[in-house]
Amino acid sequence: FRMRPAADVARDKPELAALIRQHAVNNEIMLTLANNIMICKNTTVCWWNGGNILESFITILKHNNITNHLIGVMDDETEAYLKGRAGVNWFRVRIEIPVSQDKTHPANKVSTIKYTLLKDFIQLGVHTLITD
Repeated sequence: FRMRPAADVARDKPELAALIRQHAVNNEIMLTLANNIMICKNTTVCWWNGGNILESFITILKHNNITNHLIGVMDDETEAYLKGRAGVNWFRVRIEIPVSQDKTHPANKVSTIKYTLLKDFIQLGVHTLITD
């Protein structure tokens, strides 16, 4: 893997670079990815016996006044859930999953996207904490 200059990444991904500039504090940011599984309430589907862990995460961010965060949204349901929420910094992730992972477990897809985004954040020169 070769690091690209931050200016090149910012030119190729101007929306992501602008989001990071807007929300990073002291060049630091917390990144998480969210999909509809995180707002799952169906105990037969969710391995943690249901419960809205995305809402718990947002509550913790607000309680601790963590403003330098970005939530990468991966589906329409989660986007609809977060639209209009004050103090929640989110963006829609638009990264294609490799064909080799097309039919794998959703967690594998999340990992691929997570590390792709981390690469972009690091190349943009931002200290990044990824949360799951």
